Amino acid sequence: MISPRLILMLLVAPIAFPSSSAAIDTHLPPSPQKTLTLNGEAVHDNGAVGLNVTNFGLLGSRPGSSAPYSSAPSLRYPLPSGADHLWAAGVWVGGTVSGIAHVSTGQFHSEFLADPDDPIDTIYASSEGAPAGMRLPGVADDDNDGQVDEDPLNGVDDDGDGAIDEDFAAIGNQYFHAQMRDDVPLLGQTLPDHNPMHLALQQESFSWSDNRVDDLVGFRYSVRNAGAESIDNAFLGVFTDFDISPTAEYDLFGFESFSKMSELSDDPVDVQLAYMYDAEGGGSYAGIVLLNHTAADGQSFAGSRGMQAFVGHLPFDVGGDPVIDAERYDMLARNEFDPAPLPSQVSLANDYRLLLTAGPFGQLAPGAQVVFEFAFVMGTDLNQLRANAANAVALARGQYVEYGGGLVLVPWLLPSESTVPVLSASLTGQWSAVGAKLRVGRSADFPIQLLRLSQVGLPERTWSDDEARVSGPWLRFLDEDQGPWPRDYLVQFQSRELTRTRIDRPGDKSGHGDHLRDVQVFPNSFNPQTEIRFVLGERSQTRVEIFDSRGQRVRLLHSGSLETGQQRIHWDGTDSSGRDVATGIYFVRVSTEDREITQRAALVR
Repeated sequence: MISPRLILMLLVAPIAFPSSSAAIDTHLPPSPQKTLTLNGEAVHDNGAVGLNVTNFGLLGSRPGSSAPYSSAPSLRYPLPSGADHLWAAGVWVGGTVSGIAHVSTGQFHSEFLADPDDPIDTIYASSEGAPAGMRLPGVADDDNDGQVDEDPLNGVDDDGDGAIDEDFAAIGNQYFHAQMRDDVPLLGQTLPDHNPMHLALQQESFSWSDNRVDDLVGFRYSVRNAGAESIDNAFLGVFTDFDISPTAEYDLFGFESFSKMSELSDDPVDVQLAYMYDAEGGGSYAGIVLLNHTAADGQSFAGSRGMQAFVGHLPFDVGGDPVIDAERYDMLARNEFDPAPLPSQVSLANDYRLLLTAGPFGQLAPGAQVVFEFAFVMGTDLNQLRANAANAVALARGQYVEYGGGLVLVPWLLPSESTVPVLSASLTGQWSAVGAKLRVGRSADFPIQLLRLSQVGLPERTWSDDEARVSGPWLRFLDEDQGPWPRDYLVQFQSRELTRTRIDRPGDKSGHGDHLRDVQVFPNSFNPQTEIRFVLGERSQTRVEIFDSRGQRVRLLHSGSLETGQQRIHWDGTDSSGRDVATGIYFVRVSTEDREITQRAALVR
């Protein structure tokens, strides 16, 4: 048994452990001395990035400290260089229990911990294609019992069939799996101020040797409420203390939202990237990108809710780290992105820490689970970092494969001869005297559904592609139902939304779509100019505005009266001061007296 005193040093202060502390061998069955990963041997090191992972909340190795794992790679990039870019990182999980805010953190305090008295509760390693670790497009049912990946790699017979770890999904060329909780009894002794929410956390991490994706390490956290009380208003985030400059005191951070082509995809991917770099121009760029998440109700969503930046050595109320649960929860729930210094503002360089958040994940009832994904990415410069971040997004999104007579989306899968190109669709439509006429285009021959959303006086309705009239490459649908206008339609593949549109009835005074309809941005994506097109049903006071991803207005393109008919407003990619705006996602808002429509626009310079 590892003594409580050693655990206290592990969780709170990175000081030296006795030389008798045993290391973990991730390739052999665990023993009672090999539960906690104290010596930094669970390391992703098969690509260009090296990163230590643990089963006590820490990602990284606290380089330069006296901890026994401090010499392990900590976002070491390029791996042979010995240059580490991360002090420490960890996942934060927050929620309210009976109206009181609680947050369990992976760092700086390790409030997630494997059970040090359980020899099975350790880190396990595998790789994609290994025995028992197969997944699609391979033979994913490793034990031929009609189930797929039902027994995680954790040393336990999860499915009760008498076999251990016989059917799991190993991702990437290097795969680690660990389990932790925030209510291990030892935490109450070592961190008396910690208020557990009785969370069971499953940590999976993966890396690849393929040169398209060897500059990143991906993570998936499955968080389950193992307690008896519901956890309300759940948010998750990853707290990261990058150290890029030699002294860690001359770093600057940035945040960008953009759309970019990836080597792994035929269409652009949306990226939200937080990163750190040396204000004096040395070293590489280190970044983190949030990916795909699943809320408590099973709904999927992607990306970030906010980013908060903190300065080391300062109190919280003047910009330092949050230290109590109320402060931490406020930062997790905050729906805003702290403004980043410009590269020229070297005087603002400091020892920054970043908290990149996602949510809300909803209510975690007892037994409910949510999923949170992100990736660390590296690049020798900002352009390479952006490209690697786009590859991370495309990789996490995955590929379609044929399975069970249909197509299945497999996340974290590289394209190959066994995969199907990324599926996309277009949807256009117009009102006619006989009803709404809609036209669907597809990137490949795959089954779709057309869904009309419900509204007052008009129920939801679904059409399958068998009900369409095929006209060349198009599927044509007719909605003859009587009822109110405007109407919203979307195209789905296996419950995944691909695109949507709204159709108004011109001159229908009973609806509110009379003044404004058919708002489009073309081309989209664009560089450097695009055109906002829309139709006015009558002379209207109209505003056309551009907003960035933080909700700040970039440009007012028009404010005043416009005549009836087709309108075209040009935007040259500049802000209100005439300066070029950065690559990223922008929102075009067109509003009249009775209607407002917002469309997304991607500027790719």
